Amino acid sequence: MYIVILLAIALILAYFTRPKDKHSYHKAILAIFGIAYFVIWRFLEYYLNVFFVDDTTKNIIFLSLISFTVIVSVLPWLTQISQIKSYVFVAFFFVFLLLTFTLEKNIKFYIAEWGGYFDDATPQLTQTSERDSGVKYHHESGGFTVALPKVWQKNSNKLGMDYFTWKDKNKKLVELRPGCFHNSELSMPEIMLNIFNYETAQGQRIEKQCFKAEAKFLICFVRSIGNKEDGTKEKWRWIVTELNQKQNIELDFLFYNNELQTREKAKAVINSLEIIPLSDPLPLCTSSIDWF
Repeated sequence: MYIVILLAIALILAYFTRPKDKHSYHKAILAIFGIAYFVIWRFLEYYLNVFFVDDTTKNIIFLSLISFTVIVSVLPWLTQISQIKSYVFVAFFFVFLLLTFTLEKNIKFYIAEWGGYFDDATPQLTQTSERDSGVKYHHESGGFTVALPKVWQKNSNKLGMDYFTWKDKNKKLVELRPGCFHNSELSMPEIMLNIFNYETAQGQRIEKQCFKAEAKFLICFVRSIGNKEDGTKEKWRWIVTELNQKQNIELDFLFYNNELQTREKAKAVINSLEIIPLSDPLPLCTSSIDWF
């Protein structure tokens, strides 16, 4: 919808405005509208989406940006623009576009950081660690280890990915799915937004805490609460990424009851997480889609 509005306004300006040099003016306003939409609005919309600004406010901000762009487009200094200056505007457009797509993930990180996305309180994990009494599991491609209670059974899915279950009298209590997704093209807030959209579509209630750790990791703890057809009552995602999001780790816990004990065991496993830095090139590391 936004791109249609933008093109319509640009065409109206091109048709009704009587500039000194029509071709130079057309190039200049297309460059200005291109910067407004493909650069400025791209990051404005990102901010509004990850901070869950309502659609009405979002539309008002978009119209305000376009109104400002229209005002600039009808100023005398632009309607009288020369051919050389119009090419300068076109050059600026391509430079900004190149920077946008080259540095997009970094820019989005700084926008999220500036907006306070990673200022949530650090989750209080249990002080009980499984390091001494548990079995250490090493995820080679992910570059991490966790200590698991001895009663947790190791399994493999149809793709050969390891996961662990804790059962009591053949009744599944909790399941752990360790994984990774190195060299992500999405920023951490966009990953969280995708999770939020997916889980809310499934009727889940979402809670998230995102914060920085040791000045070199971004961590998000996401809880999806609500009964599902597969019997899960709650799902936890503990997602850890480097600041540059090259090495990315995820621990997913699926709870099949409402017992506090299973949550405490899961916290202990998270508390035992040890990250092993990987060297380039990082191994291919993906998860099965049915694990999402």
